Amino acid sequence: MGVDQTQVLWERAQAHAKAGAVDEARLEQLRSAQILRSFAARSNFTDVALQVAQNVENLTAYVQQNRRDYVQPGRLSEVERDRVEAQVGDFIRTCKQNIVKLQDSVAAERASLSTDTVAHRLGVALVLSERLQLVGAAFDRARMLRYQQKQQQQRDLQRRQKHVRLSPTKPTFSSPTQNGLHTSYGNPAADSPPSALQEQALAQESAALMAELESVGKGAFQVESTMHELATLNQMFASQIVQQAEQIELLYNQAVDATANVDRGNVHLKKAIRMNTSARWYMFYILIIAALCLLFIDWYSS
Repeated sequence: MGVDQTQVLWERAQAHAKAGAVDEARLEQLRSAQILRSFAARSNFTDVALQVAQNVENLTAYVQQNRRDYVQPGRLSEVERDRVEAQVGDFIRTCKQNIVKLQDSVAAERASLSTDTVAHRLGVALVLSERLQLVGAAFDRARMLRYQQKQQQQRDLQRRQKHVRLSPTKPTFSSPTQNGLHTSYGNPAADSPPSALQEQALAQESAALMAELESVGKGAFQVESTMHELATLNQMFASQIVQQAEQIELLYNQAVDATANVDRGNVHLKKAIRMNTSARWYMFYILIIAALCLLFIDWYSS
């Protein structure tokens, strides 16, 4: 991940200025002029990159501020937790879209930019992507913890339902006289307990209600399991993206080194070509001199 070296650069500039007998007033004036010049020459890419960086910092502060309340049960309701997830998701999607726009702008302006500028802008986009990925991974861990808590609550509810199903209790009916109520007509049917048909109908209705509750519980458990699997896959995908970003950065460094090696090889190759040309002329001169010497010796001997 990129590191801001502005302070180190400024300290080295101060040391170099002091060595060159530059006073503090002149140095501060040069620094102000440089800052104003850099602000004035700021491009659209820099503006968007600074906005994305500010959004990532705001997202990091928001996640840190709400993570404790989000993770601990009882602090926030399920609606509030869903609202936090929706806001974080919107933040992450917006930042990703802006980072993609930055990368597309670099690809569109590659022909009119220098190699160093293109490498710098791609590095800025990569650093922003890595920072956003770290924030998303931190919130994914909190989200996974929430789903684990919900699964535990679902298992506890299923155990309670199973316990109630295994030990059912028959409903008790009290007569009107036991409740302190008396009929004015003295009807003996009003004081009689419920019949077997009524008890059977109540039992069937209770069984149907219990079956419906079990079906709803199973459906909710399946939904929670699916969401947990999606969160796990999202985290694994995020980890793979981070690894790919590191590999891309490594490939970029290797490409830069390879370019430097090719440049040095071209320099040595040009030197070898020049030396080869010089060696040819030397050999030509030596052969001419040897032929003249042979002709002179032959003439002198004859």
